[in-house]
Amino acid sequence: MAIVKSIKGTTSEVMAAQLAGDIGIETSVTITDNLYTATNLLDIIGDTRKTITLTYTAAAFPITESTQNLVAILAQVNKYTGPLTANTDATAEELNYIAKKTTGKVTATLEDTTPITKATVDALKDVSSSDNITFVPTQDTVTGKAALEALVALNKKLSNPSWSNVDNFVGTASEVAAIKAALKVVDAANVAITSGQISAADANALVVASDGNVTATI
Repeated sequence: MAIVKSIKGTTSEVMAAQLAGDIGIETSVTITDNLYTATNLLDIIGDTRKTITLTYTAAAFPITESTQNLVAILAQVNKYTGPLTANTDATAEELNYIAKKTTGKVTATLEDTTPITKATVDALKDVSSSDNITFVPTQDTVTGKAALEALVALNKKLSNPSWSNVDNFVGTASEVAAIKAALKVVDAANVAITSGQISAADANALVVASDGNVTATI
């Protein structure tokens, strides 16, 4: 075993050196072909803290790995432009990091406990509707203008959301417009206006838009 300062070669050459113990924490690694896998990259990451330079920034075969491992890979390669699939659920922050670090299509599932909030929308700023993102939140009630607008925004941003668990929209009389917009996404939700009076026209519009119950003071 002789740890080297740098190594440049094909995937098979680099992995032979890694197996021989030639890669240390200060070894710079360059892979000159596109035959590397996620396992190859993770093995190298386990040995060196230096950036791994990929001459070809998309692997020959699409990479599928856990969310945690994809984050680790993207943090240590010079660049990645290929598609990536996360086979474990991701937080909003993890998902956005993966989307930001590749120009390829991202396939992933957003954690079902992720709240329907403006903060979540903001955290997903680098995720594109062209990515394949599944989201089935467990949250059943969406309350207030900011959260109602977040639901509408997430429905536009994410390619594969399901709002089947969302049963209730709650807001004040001043938030009727936000509730109407949210009902275009989830028309089965019950509506509750918890303070203030609304017009007969607004009440009728909510009854028409919702397949659920509408509770309000006119």
